[in-house]
Amino acid sequence: MGWVGSAAYQSRLAPTPCGCAVINAAEKHPDERGRKVLLADGERFRAEWGCPFAKGKRAPLSARHLAVIDSLSGLIGSKLPHTCPGVHARTPNAHLVTNRKTWRDKGQLELVCPNPSLVLIQAIDALTEGCAAREAHELEDIQRKAEAARTGGK
Repeated sequence: MGWVGSAAYQSRLAPTPCGCAVINAAEKHPDERGRKVLLADGERFRAEWGCPFAKGKRAPLSARHLAVIDSLSGLIGSKLPHTCPGVHARTPNAHLVTNRKTWRDKGQLELVCPNPSLVLIQAIDALTEGCAAREAHELEDIQRKAEAARTGGK
């Protein structure tokens, strides 16, 4: 989850958009016709990804979708399942872990969860590691761009 929303993650996902993200954007779209188009596109993307949130029949993953999963797996350093890469970040458990991480980062986890389970602690640790890896990757990108600008791209 630590990589979701990052520039590197989004660029790898761009050829095959996440239907849930498109539907979320549609719900905020000011134009009614635009909203309908985005909602239809979002449902189509969900079906193409085999998303559990898809309405109706889900299509098997195409080679293009499998290539995106492989690319994202390489980026995050963990093999993703053969479904929409964003689906797990949209579950109630993911939101719970994100919320509990915030409390743990403040040193106050015991205020909202007096006896955290080992599974919760491990999930928070995994999220923390993912966020740290994303931050390190983004810092390397910034340094690489700064070096290229300083040397004129040589």
